[in-house]
Amino acid sequence: MTTDDTLAELLLRWEELHEQGRDVPAEELCRDCPQLAAALADRIRALRVTAWMDGPDDDGGTPPDPPDPNPPSTLAGRYRLDEKVAEGGFAEVWKGFDLELRRAVAVKMPKPGRLHSTERFLAEARRVARLKHPGVVPVFDVGQERESCFIVSEFVEGGSLADRIATNRPMANDAARMVAEVAETLAYAHRQGFVHRDIKPGNILLDHHGRALLTDFGIAHSPDEGTDGGSFGTLAYMSAEQVEGKPVDHRTDIYGLGVVLHELLTGYLPYKADDPVQLRRLIVAGGVASIPGVSKEGEGVCRKCLSRNPADRYQDAAELAQELRRTAFTLRPARISQRLLALVVVAFIGLIGFFAVRPVLDRNQSPVAEAKATPPNEKRAVEWVYSVGGTVNDTKRIDQLAEPWAVRSVYLHRDRCDGKVTDAGLAQLEGLPDLDTLNLGGAKIDGSGVAHLRDSKKLKWLSLECTQVDDAGVVNLAGYSELAYLNLLSTPVTDAAVDVLAKLSRLEMVVVSGTKMTEAGVEKLRKALPSCRVVMDVKAGLKALSELGELHFGKQEWDKAAAVFTEAINLDPQCAEAYHRRAGCSYNTGKLKESLPDFDTAARLDPKNPEVYKNRAFVYLRLLRVDEGLADLTHAQELDPAHPERYRQPMSLALAQRGVVKAQANKVDEAIADFGEALRLDPNNAELFDKRGSLHFNRKHFNEAVADFTEAVRLDPKTPSYRLHLEMSRNPPNPK
Repeated sequence: MTTDDTLAELLLRWEELHEQGRDVPAEELCRDCPQLAAALADRIRALRVTAWMDGPDDDGGTPPDPPDPNPPSTLAGRYRLDEKVAEGGFAEVWKGFDLELRRAVAVKMPKPGRLHSTERFLAEARRVARLKHPGVVPVFDVGQERESCFIVSEFVEGGSLADRIATNRPMANDAARMVAEVAETLAYAHRQGFVHRDIKPGNILLDHHGRALLTDFGIAHSPDEGTDGGSFGTLAYMSAEQVEGKPVDHRTDIYGLGVVLHELLTGYLPYKADDPVQLRRLIVAGGVASIPGVSKEGEGVCRKCLSRNPADRYQDAAELAQELRRTAFTLRPARISQRLLALVVVAFIGLIGFFAVRPVLDRNQSPVAEAKATPPNEKRAVEWVYSVGGTVNDTKRIDQLAEPWAVRSVYLHRDRCDGKVTDAGLAQLEGLPDLDTLNLGGAKIDGSGVAHLRDSKKLKWLSLECTQVDDAGVVNLAGYSELAYLNLLSTPVTDAAVDVLAKLSRLEMVVVSGTKMTEAGVEKLRKALPSCRVVMDVKAGLKALSELGELHFGKQEWDKAAAVFTEAINLDPQCAEAYHRRAGCSYNTGKLKESLPDFDTAARLDPKNPEVYKNRAFVYLRLLRVDEGLADLTHAQELDPAHPERYRQPMSLALAQRGVVKAQANKVDEAIADFGEALRLDPNNAELFDKRGSLHFNRKHFNEAVADFTEAVRLDPKTPSYRLHLEMSRNPPNPK
């Protein structure tokens, strides 16, 4: 028997005695092998920690202090605590508001009695704050308040992956993409010497684009910082070496990602038991059951991550990320009748009143590629520029969009460019005479770079929110006589800027919330521009932005509408309707998958709004995610029982779409039943009768086929194919 086998048996013996109420020291259990006492003691300590994290304290130690009955409402005179959004065994997380920078933040505070070393906690937080990667939720600040500490980080509006799994588990390939994003982030953290050790869905956040971000490095350690006590984490996501208290390294994080991937693919954990002791035994024993509904290659990736032996796992998170991105996880479905599928999809497009669909570019094709593909004699505008070429600072490639293709709208907001656009970078925007929309929110600019826009005299929409543009920077706006919308939210602008702004006679709206402008300055500006809405508070700003967004939406200016709704979200991350409308903009530009995170957030913030579920159902059905679409339509109808007529036709076509999928899977009886339900909701649909008749005909149920084709002809006598199908069913080639 190996040393590991002996330790495993001794640990099981200790667990059994512990369950009986006997706390036997390691030395007593190791009387026959005293050389193993220290190693066994380490593993017992590991079990005590995981038991504490998964249930009430049972280690005989001092119980935690009770919750503070009067938690501070503001920390450090700066961070207002608005709402507790998460709570664990060690800490709680609040949604807060930074009163200085006027932005939403997340504030994490250890629970009373859980923090053993303030100095170590703060040192660790500062070390984590040095991590700079698009996939790491950035830490803004750390500090002390009363007897505790706090960490301030970016508030990620999309919620956690745990929330997503609970409400709307992503499809297999989307799940793989999310895990790949986290793996790329871990590859960076591992290179910096970090091992996270608590990879789980609750520590993976999703921004409003659905991008996965990693948070809660609070228990992360360098490999040389005593990782032999490697048990910290959440038991269900721990590797065997963590559970046993053995040394851990970056491959422990890869195991945790494997557990997350398994949960995303299946909806359940690879090992599950109500009893923590039993769960630890399952993890240590290893061995994962087959993973249904996933390609063989995808299952192989997941199994390799979950290998019992760290040497059998991926040895590098970057390697895992590459494997995830090149592996198809979804099983290839059987071929669907294209004519029938076209019927259903076209019918859905015709139904949608909230949305209006138009042709769009392939979302994987960059605006640069589109511009170069346009013949020079067709002076065609590139309507919208996000991160050109996927770079961090896309201004460095704007020059590739020179005439004859006029750039009209440029979006360099921090959520696309990581806030790295500078005043110097704006030099690339010179020579864009047709530019009318520019979003620089969160960019590292003070306004001097605005001078580079001297050729863009048609500029009508400009956002400078959360930049360092001050009064001197505003001076550079003089001469932009066409400017209609200006956002100066949370900039250091003062009353000194009023004289410059007053000369922008066509301004229809200017946002000055969170600036240093006084009431007197605002009143002066209102008098100078009586037709301009000067917005100084959040509520008024939201109302004004909503009206502006609806104006663009009504004109089918989807990109501009999306930019306005993004402004509304920045102003109030809890504005459900802004997410809902921005999702509609994504839908209308053909970005179906991209619209889902916004729909998900809208549903979470406003769970009683039937329109959100109905419109998200249309997206699911266009993506052939029929069951999810039906579930949303059913829920919308439950929320809106007074208007059943709104849901009959979409429900009917959704059932028909499911019938198509089942027919192609040779589940013909179920397909016929679905068409029957569809016809019950829409009994005057000749096409549905014809399609159900075809299913009966293929099964040689000719009497039923005749009845359906007869009804199709009665409802639509002008369609020749219905008459042809009826004649064929009356005179079948092989009636037996």
